[in-house]
Amino acid sequence: MKTTFIPVDYDYFDFKDRNYIRMIGRDSHGKRLCIIDSCPVYFWAVLESGLSDKKIKDLVEKIRKIKLDTKGRQTKVEAVELHKKNFLGKEVNALKIFATNYKDLHDVADRLGLKEIEKRRGYDLGFITHYIIEKKFYHCNGMK
Repeated sequence: MKTTFIPVDYDYFDFKDRNYIRMIGRDSHGKRLCIIDSCPVYFWAVLESGLSDKKIKDLVEKIRKIKLDTKGRQTKVEAVELHKKNFLGKEVNALKIFATNYKDLHDVADRLGLKEIEKRRGYDLGFITHYIIEKKFYHCNGMK
């Protein structure tokens, strides 16, 4: 079913150690709606330049093994992807690091104090902000 949705309020909650967005709003007919959605949870790690493919592969394997048991939650790194990104005007290799719970991204990022990683980005955004960016959802526009 397709409908235009104008959000009025955003919230998020955890269910089975995953994050979900709850949006309250109205459709084009004024009917009140609640939409539950999710999106991938990730942040970026910018690699130092000149790393060999083997060093990158070893680093990816080390990051994939990260598991945390904090604040009553089990969080782990689910996947790591290598991307070419534009960072501050220059092309860099960056790892897109996916985790199971957004609340623990800061703790996962703290585990990446490795010399091969120059910068870590995106772990300090709020989950709702991350969702809006990921879904390319802009506030003053309706959502279809």
